[in-house]
Amino acid sequence: MRVHRISVSAAVYLAAALEYMTSSRLSSKGGAEFAEVMRQARQDVPILPYLAAHITDAPNLKARHVVHVNGPVWDSGLAEERLRDLERCIENCLHLASDKGLTSLAMPSIGSGRAGFPKAVAAETIVRTIKKFLSADGLMSLCEVQFVLYDQESIDCYVYELNRTT
Repeated sequence: MRVHRISVSAAVYLAAALEYMTSSRLSSKGGAEFAEVMRQARQDVPILPYLAAHITDAPNLKARHVVHVNGPVWDSGLAEERLRDLERCIENCLHLASDKGLTSLAMPSIGSGRAGFPKAVAAETIVRTIKKFLSADGLMSLCEVQFVLYDQESIDCYVYELNRTT
């Protein structure tokens, strides 16, 4: 496995429904300047609506912006609905990034961590949604999405999906 340092316009971060939560890594790297950006974001949009995305600056971070998203939580009894929600969540991130003129985006496997989506299911939905978005006709700035994956199972799922659909 090769690990690459990436340079992107924005990184996607899964936010909580009732408040913007940031990981300890983002908070420690961003420092006081990023904390102030987050304080302002909470004032501007106190509750991030379900599946919505919001962009902030990212002082002291490698990306210029952070896209915060309130993603779905897996429920096997509502699997079809949750998959549509995940697709809408990804689309909202992509549209926001493109509308803001960003050219690249780093995206984690939204939903496959604490939100409980099966990793293979999340990978299939996310890869399909991104490919559909990037292949759509129309003027858009976003032309590159890089995946940020933290475990071998996720890496294997994304490699499989990318190879399967290419």
